[in-house]
Amino acid sequence: MLNQNNNTAFGQLTLISSGAAAVKSVLDFFLRRADRKPESYEATQRQIYLQNYNHTNRLEELTQGHEYRLEEQAQASWHRCREIALTKVLDRQAQERGHHYRLHEQEQTHSARLREQAFKADLDAAAQERGHQNRIEEQGIAHILRLRETTWSSELQLYRDLRLRLLAHEHAKEIEQCRSHYAIQTTVINRRLQKFEENSPFLDTSEDAARLLRGIYESNRKPLVLIAPFWDNKINYRANDDGASPHDFRVAINTAWQKTQWFDGVVKCDGYFKRPLRQTDRDIAVISAALAELPIILIHGMVQGGQRVHPAITVWNLLPEQEDSCFHLNLESFDVQSKNLLDVQDIIAYYIATVVGILSDAHHLFVSGKRPNLSRYTSEESENFKLLVSQFGIYYDLLCYREPTKEHFYRMEQAVMLCECGLEEEASQPIENALMSWYYQKTGEQVFPDLDLLVKGAERSDIPFLTELAQVYQRLDNHDQSIRVNQLIQNLNTIKFEPIKLFFD
Repeated sequence: MLNQNNNTAFGQLTLISSGAAAVKSVLDFFLRRADRKPESYEATQRQIYLQNYNHTNRLEELTQGHEYRLEEQAQASWHRCREIALTKVLDRQAQERGHHYRLHEQEQTHSARLREQAFKADLDAAAQERGHQNRIEEQGIAHILRLRETTWSSELQLYRDLRLRLLAHEHAKEIEQCRSHYAIQTTVINRRLQKFEENSPFLDTSEDAARLLRGIYESNRKPLVLIAPFWDNKINYRANDDGASPHDFRVAINTAWQKTQWFDGVVKCDGYFKRPLRQTDRDIAVISAALAELPIILIHGMVQGGQRVHPAITVWNLLPEQEDSCFHLNLESFDVQSKNLLDVQDIIAYYIATVVGILSDAHHLFVSGKRPNLSRYTSEESENFKLLVSQFGIYYDLLCYREPTKEHFYRMEQAVMLCECGLEEEASQPIENALMSWYYQKTGEQVFPDLDLLVKGAERSDIPFLTELAQVYQRLDNHDQSIRVNQLIQNLNTIKFEPIKLFFD
């Protein structure tokens, strides 16, 4: 109420000050307008009256609005104070009620926890009691079982010892018999091994010799030539083994090997045998079994009565489809006279070296297709040489059968081989076969192509074949054909440019 009275006095002072200001403004107005004309005086009075009336109404409205606002503010302040007081009362009551509820919940929780602990303690005590009783019973049963086990183990040990003694007594004789039997077998095996080593033709053991020769082959990848001493049946075994025979061909063979200089396709391995192969087939079987994985050319032989020499060569893993089966070559025999012993040794050594060279060429022909150089094997016996050439012709037939897509190259190589041997007439047939094979691969027709067909079907990929064909024609003194083939090669080497059809349509 004090605040309300203060606000009313303040409003009255405000009205008085505003009225004084209004009166002052009216007096100033009249003083300023005193000098106006008398005819406007009435109008002026009316305006003043209207202004005073409006001012009075305005003051009343302001006074009434001010009183209303003061009353509203007082009412709002009273309501806010009441709300604050009620809020505090309600908050205090809620806090007291919450505190009471929390106390009650804590008491209930504490009581439940006490009951749980008591119940758990009772259960633990009962479980411990039962566990104690069970452990006592288990210990008693375990003690009884251990006593039984000890008794049974003791009885079993006694029975086992007794049984072992009985078995040892019963089988002692059998064990002794087995031991003596094994000792006899071991002695027999050792005697056999010793006998085998004594009768073995190898200087070292078979395993060591095979290991050494395998290392040589792996480093060269060429067939190995083994040289064994020749067996002379005119002297005894010990003299043969000691090298007392006057017919020792190893020196002659090694000398011929150095002189011929055509053994670039094989590796000579001398000195691996301690004696001649007097046991013939058995010794060869032992050697081939130990070296079954390697391509071998074995040189051996025998001297009959000191007057006739029978050289021999055995090969395996050398020719196609031979694998590890041994193949014995039938070589010529030579008569020996005391006057020309060294000459005969040189002849036989050169003959053997020639056969080894032919075998080497045959091996490389089948393995890599390398053309053999038969011209170095020419001799006065033309029939034998032609037979050798025909034999290699059969080898070329086998190669063509095995690789038909390369037949024209193999046939051309065969023709070159014949030309090198001076058999120009025989070279014409392989050339025809080569051309027919080449044309058949191009067109599928088995026709002998002339040079016109050759020109039509030739491509740049055929230049190596055509080059070799021109060389063969040159060897055969067929210069016209050689010139035409060379012209064809030159045309194939020339790059031809064809016009682009886009600019000529």
